[in-house]
Amino acid sequence: MADIAEMPVETKPVNPHVATTCTAGPIGLTAFGITTILLNFLNAELIGKDTITLIICYGMFHGGMIQILAGMWEVYRGNIFGGCAFTSYGGL
Repeated sequence: MADIAEMPVETKPVNPHVATTCTAGPIGLTAFGITTILLNFLNAELIGKDTITLIICYGMFHGGMIQILAGMWEVYRGNIFGGCAFTSYGGL
């Protein structure tokens, strides 16, 4: 039986589009952070209760949809952990 170290290693060619695509981590973390800060401002009564509809809409769009898109972007780049994290937080 051949030793595993002697077996040829098949390498997957690097997609040039993936190699030049930037990471979606900063926009995903920004979406999570800003939504969290706005909800904390509302809980601490630093902003009025009449802005709750604006915060809910902002949280669904920026905090949800942008994070799901950032997660799909990370999976495309091959970062499975980032894709799982952003997609799961965006889906909440």
